[in-house]
Amino acid sequence: MKQLEQAICSGAGQDCRYKLGNDSGLEWVLACRFGKGLVALELWFQKFGFNEPLETSFDWQRSVAEFRNAVNGFIGRLPRYNFWR
Repeated sequence: MKQLEQAICSGAGQDCRYKLGNDSGLEWVLACRFGKGLVALELWFQKFGFNEPLETSFDWQRSVAEFRNAVNGFIGRLPRYNFWR
C-alpha cells in the first residue's frame, strides 16, 4: 500500500487490481483507481468458499491527502518485526 500511495502522490494514474488469498482458499480482489484527484478503492470478496461469486462490501473514495493519511495511519499501527535477527 505504501508503494501505491507513493505512486499516487507523485501523480501517476492508477487502474490496478490486487488478487489476495488465504490458506483456506478464499479470495479477495482489491481494485484501485486514481484520477481527477480522487483515489477509489473497492474490495471484492468470497464469503464462504470456492466457486462463489465475488461480492463488494467496501467502497472507498477520498482525496489523495486522505489516502496518504490512511495508509500512513495503517502502517503506524502495524507491529514492528526485526527480520534481521
